Amino acid sequence: MSNFELLHNLIVHTALMEELNELIVSKNLSWKYSNQICLTSMPGYEDNWHLGSGSLFYDWDTKREIVDDFGNKSVHIDPYITPMYDRDFTALCNVFKGTMFETVYDNVTKHYNVGRIRLIKSNPKTAMSWHVDDTIRLHYPIKTQEGCLMIINDEVKYLAENLWWKTNTINPHTAVNASNSDRIHLVVNVL
Repeated sequence: MSNFELLHNLIVHTALMEELNELIVSKNLSWKYSNQICLTSMPGYEDNWHLGSGSLFYDWDTKREIVDDFGNKSVHIDPYITPMYDRDFTALCNVFKGTMFETVYDNVTKHYNVGRIRLIKSNPKTAMSWHVDDTIRLHYPIKTQEGCLMIINDEVKYLAENLWWKTNTINPHTAVNASNSDRIHLVVNVL
């Protein structure tokens, strides 16, 4: 059984990359703090499009280097006092209201019970660690090219641009960007 399924029940928007670029140029969005931009946030935090970036259990703002008595360096990140959960991310961020991203959000939430929805950028010549997620994910590549691959167990797949893919990321997996350009996916956590 494949870890990848091409979906046909969701709307395809071929101009999402152009709209993302317009939002970035207008300085409403930035990749400055993270390789993730959240479309959804927790109710009451709709202006915070980076709240759900990365781990929901560790507060990346507390990241610091620690040097022990022997000069060994390590990184420490404090856990959130109150952890957040995917199910908490039910509000569309204000910056995406009135855009094609809102149309995508409305369509996806009509078909699936979802948690966080994020734009995730993979830099050129990088790979994610081998890991498992606690939910399956829908991927919509809005910028990809040859050399961008997803590997789940021993199955390797190039996820073509502007198509919806259901991925079984409960299994061990990674993503590789062996190209010379950024790879950007819209990623939906399915609860």
